[in-house]
Amino acid sequence: MRGAFITVEGIDGSGKSTVVDYIQQHHSDVYCTAEPSEHFTGGWASQCIESDETSPLTDFFLLQADRSYHLREEIMPRLESGQTVVCDRYIDSTRAYQRELLQQTDSFADRDGVDACIEPVMSRFIQPNAVIYLDVPADVALDRIDADDSYERRELLESVRSNYISMVDERSEMKRVDAQRSASDVCKGVSNLIELFEADLYDR
Repeated sequence: MRGAFITVEGIDGSGKSTVVDYIQQHHSDVYCTAEPSEHFTGGWASQCIESDETSPLTDFFLLQADRSYHLREEIMPRLESGQTVVCDRYIDSTRAYQRELLQQTDSFADRDGVDACIEPVMSRFIQPNAVIYLDVPADVALDRIDADDSYERRELLESVRSNYISMVDERSEMKRVDAQRSASDVCKGVSNLIELFEADLYDR
């Protein structure tokens, strides 16, 4: 039986990395990873995002190239062996962020045009069994981080948060977690959710 694939989502500064690190330390049977990946493809994507020298459309395709390689080399082999995989960011990050960034370019007239570009790509990737969304206001998130790239601007983070909330309202597999609580409470809450997701999937 294929293992559970669980993703952790949220705006920058929401605490995703802290939560995933906690899961790695407290769930020995869970494999944790992140996007952009640590493969050479992820290095290229990260470099472009941090440098702010490439267009949102270029960043989009680099991120998808990394995702394809990441799935083939790292995620799918573990899922096929029956292991649970938790990923810090996945396709919903693309939906939440790229919808805003691509709409700001001259390449797309409106959101429908953006969706026509990204959704055919997103639909072809394996979908997660569950998505944990860490919700935090943009101002709180910015207080936690040193904003150093184009993805960490208040206006963008506010729009991205709205995109995430809309997805949570529309999709039953997405669960919202209040990430304004203490890191300990958030980590323990997510840990409990992962155990529930695993139990539900493997009991079917």
